Amino acid sequence: MSDIQSGRNSVTFHSMGYKIAAHLYTPDDFDPAKSYPAVVFTSPGTSVKEMSGAVYGAEFSKRGYVFLVFDRIGFGESEGPLQQPIAIHFGTEALRDAISFLRSHSFVDRNKVFGLGLCVGSQQMVQVAVTDKRLKAIATGSGMLDSFVFMRNFMTPEQRHDYYLAANEARQAYFETGEMATFDYFPKGDASDQPEHSTARKGQEYYNGDVPPHPRYSSVIPANSAEYEWGNHAVSFGPYLETPYMGIVGEFADLAPLTKAFFDVCTDPKEYVIIPGKDHVDLYQDAASEVCDAATGFFEKHSA
Repeated sequence: MSDIQSGRNSVTFHSMGYKIAAHLYTPDDFDPAKSYPAVVFTSPGTSVKEMSGAVYGAEFSKRGYVFLVFDRIGFGESEGPLQQPIAIHFGTEALRDAISFLRSHSFVDRNKVFGLGLCVGSQQMVQVAVTDKRLKAIATGSGMLDSFVFMRNFMTPEQRHDYYLAANEARQAYFETGEMATFDYFPKGDASDQPEHSTARKGQEYYNGDVPPHPRYSSVIPANSAEYEWGNHAVSFGPYLETPYMGIVGEFADLAPLTKAFFDVCTDPKEYVIIPGKDHVDLYQDAASEVCDAATGFFEKHSA
């Protein structure tokens, strides 16, 4: 693509037949005749590419990397069958095609493509990396890598039955009527009574502050999303991840054990990094520089 310039470029590619909207960041001194290492990024929660991805795109491009962030299928400007389907297979397929898209550019070093996933985005990143050997090394920030067990611990068997049945009935209704019910993944509310560094409180500030984080952002997802939670139990396949892995968490992150549980079962080489003074949500934007420093150091170590 000869029209790629320095900085942020709006690009598209296709996955599962849908047009995927993305931003491709390049270094300030970008020269399309040169070859650059590259990072593909998967966003936290229901974020769109203009949120965390914009901050990380600027940080990685400053460090000499080409960086790709995309709106997942049905999110932001990307096409999809439903509004914001939280389904592991949509996320992993789009990620695999994003890797293909990156490597199709002559200015990307095909042997130096790396991955970084944040929060929910880490689930897709680690799952793809188990079998996609085009990723030389990966890192996760504030990884929700054992959230299936995490969620189940809050419910009795009877509550889980009703929880999943409601999702199943939403699917049934969609099959019969073509209308999918929805619910708010992160409903707006007052979390000021929650601990200062808690994900409940900081998540409200990030996703549902007084000013919307982006015009295309929404926390509304399909009501059958719970059916896909089984795919979020990364600990079950952690032993099969043979790609170099770095788990990055904040010092005050209440959900850090979800990354640590995955890290503990991964094969070597692996590194676990704690960012001082930061919590789970801080890694979405505020601690991007520290996360990038750790990740690029790890990537360079495993780039040979």
